[in-house]
Amino acid sequence: MRQADIFFFPSILEGHPQVLGQAAACGLPCVAMNIYRPEYVVHGKTGYLADSDSELGEALARLLAQPALRNSMGEAAALHSKGFNWDGITLKWAEGFAEAIAKRRRR
Repeated sequence: MRQADIFFFPSILEGHPQVLGQAAACGLPCVAMNIYRPEYVVHGKTGYLADSDSELGEALARLLAQPALRNSMGEAAALHSKGFNWDGITLKWAEGFAEAIAKRRRR
């Protein structure tokens, strides 16, 4: 991935595609389907989420034709990916469980 300029991911069979997070961490703007609402891609900022094959093609063509856009989205993707670190995610899960337990005990 580190040798690529764009990560193109037209799959519609993924549940929560981790590969989009990996691509973002490598500084790649992603073009993917919106069907599974991947949180690793912020539409129009870190890449594009498409609702059809034609939108996929348009988004890919836009990134291929505009190196400056590709670079700015890649930088934004790398920055956005930093929010998905295991320590932070683990802490959020622990807080969520603690809150659920506290609500349960108050009943």
